[in-house]
Amino acid sequence: MASCDGVRADPNAEFRDGRYVAAYENARADGWRPFVELRVRAGRLHSICFDATLLDGTRMLESERYLEEYRLANNVDLGSYLSEQIEAVLASQALHVTASAEAVEWSFALFDLLSQVIPAARVGLTVDDAGVALVATNEPYVATDPPDELGWSAALLAVYFEGSVVAADYREASYLPDGTIAAKRDDPGYQSDYERLVGTTNQAVADELVTGIIQGNVPDAITGATITADRFSRLAAVLEARRATTTLPERPCR
Repeated sequence: MASCDGVRADPNAEFRDGRYVAAYENARADGWRPFVELRVRAGRLHSICFDATLLDGTRMLESERYLEEYRLANNVDLGSYLSEQIEAVLASQALHVTASAEAVEWSFALFDLLSQVIPAARVGLTVDDAGVALVATNEPYVATDPPDELGWSAALLAVYFEGSVVAADYREASYLPDGTIAAKRDDPGYQSDYERLVGTTNQAVADELVTGIIQGNVPDAITGATITADRFSRLAAVLEARRATTTLPERPCR
């Protein structure tokens, strides 16, 4: 029986023919934005294309350098692993992804995206009808700043969930010649001197900035703490830039 997108070729078929696409809403912390395309033909899961893109358009499975670096770092052939998982889904006609400790972020991404397109295929919500199904990119991002003229480096960690920062931490530290790390927040002398000059502790300033980013309103300036506030704002901007939405290929399947 002939069929059109979103229509069951067989009234008893579990899936409706058509093309279904899902993608992460933002790039992950590693720069990749995963996506998947599922095609249903004759009421069956016919093909699955899973890949990811960088901001410059590079596709993960076409980047020999990335795949080789990943293999050396994780002892797994990522392309082969993903192909095996996709074959298992097509063979079982069901969502079936075996998690891999060596490729945990990619096994999770594949499962996450298939969890969107397979249910959509059951009701016929094709990409032509419903557009690309977007999955929130929920994970931590870290931005760092090299040591300033006094030797203090900085790091901002922010955990995103459903598009918002739900937890964050900001630290400034100095790496001493003996290999130890001195953190501003753990230095009573520094905090005392800072409070005498500024009227508040450096830790209180950091806490205010962290509260601001969680509430979606990073202070433009804090009286007496302009340098710290500016540094924090630069790192917050770096995090947002890393979450930039890369352009998806018009046709994920080659």
